Amino acid sequence: MSTLGDLRETAAARGEAWFWASVFGTTASLLWRAMVADKRRMLGLALRAWLLSLALGAIVTIAGIFIFGLALGLTVNNGSGAIGWSPISLLPILIGSMAITQFFIGRWIARRTPGRELPACLAIAILQSGLGWAAPIVLALATRDTAWLVRALESSWFLFTDPFCFLGALSVRRRVRT
Repeated sequence: MSTLGDLRETAAARGEAWFWASVFGTTASLLWRAMVADKRRMLGLALRAWLLSLALGAIVTIAGIFIFGLALGLTVNNGSGAIGWSPISLLPILIGSMAITQFFIGRWIARRTPGRELPACLAIAILQSGLGWAAPIVLALATRDTAWLVRALESSWFLFTDPFCFLGALSVRRRVRT
């Protein structure tokens, strides 16, 4: 808290943008330091959380498609003129299911690392981004098929849903403290 006070005092001369950049930079530095202090445990936890997110994400996505399909009466578009699914119509369900999954993964992480849940969430965010980019790039280099590079870009959706992991972890943290 004293760091925030010091930053707030300096912000009068440097401005609000500098203040918030400094707050985010300080937070990122503290999270990184805490994550690196226990590398082995954080990596193991991140790997287990990633595998769990794959399984839970598949279940939540299938359930979401099924529930919305029933609710909206959608069918597979087979050219008969009926309203049906298209890849773009699934996008909100996919993003929503990823956000829900990440929220529950954050809660799962927080229960296993009380007091260190945010560095653990950072570890899984880095792991997901790294794997999401590395695998398609390696496949693109191995197969000389540039379509894999598009897959690498598509994996960036995790960047939009990673904050939900932190929110899930914070929801458990807040409940434990009160």
